Amino acid sequence: FLMTIPLMIFESFIYGTVMPGVKGFAIVCYIAIVPSFLSQIFFMRGVDLIGPGSAGLYANLVPIFSAIMAVLLLSEEFALFHLAAMLLVFGGIGLFEYQGRRKVSS
Repeated sequence: FLMTIPLMIFESFIYGTVMPGVKGFAIVCYIAIVPSFLSQIFFMRGVDLIGPGSAGLYANLVPIFSAIMAVLLLSEEFALFHLAAMLLVFGGIGLFEYQGRRKVSS
């Protein structure tokens, strides 16, 4: 935070100070509450439900969702290597889940 203060001062001299309106403050409040706070609450609840091993395994899905959102929201091109990476991640999760079920049923 302290490193940005000189840049903020420089920018205010060059461009002037721009204060966000009500919509800007509402967006900042939304970003502070929903993704930051609620996602951690949901993640902790998920760890309680399925255990830390499985929760850590499913953390590998973060790049998958990031790639899907980039394609849908940013109009990024979906390339063949994206599909290959997704198949590798899903394959790894599938192998882990299959081995876990096999050990339980034995």
